[in-house]
Amino acid sequence: MYFIKPLWLELTDETGGSRRWRTSIICVADWHNSPFTAINPNRTFLLGRSGLLNLRPRVILDFDARLTEVEFKEASA
Repeated sequence: MYFIKPLWLELTDETGGSRRWRTSIICVADWHNSPFTAINPNRTFLLGRSGLLNLRPRVILDFDARLTEVEFKEASA
């Protein structure tokens, strides 16, 4: 079971620069027991390709640690 919720996603860098994106998210009931956490029980959310294309963050994947880091730096003027 799930429900859909509209919201703003925002990435902010250490200087206060930010990017925002209006979207809808799907909230999954009983997330910790859902198939989405079967591979990685520490997973807290999934972000699809459209969010990444709109927000344009840098994504760093560490497969050994099963860790994903997302960082954002505002383009310098």
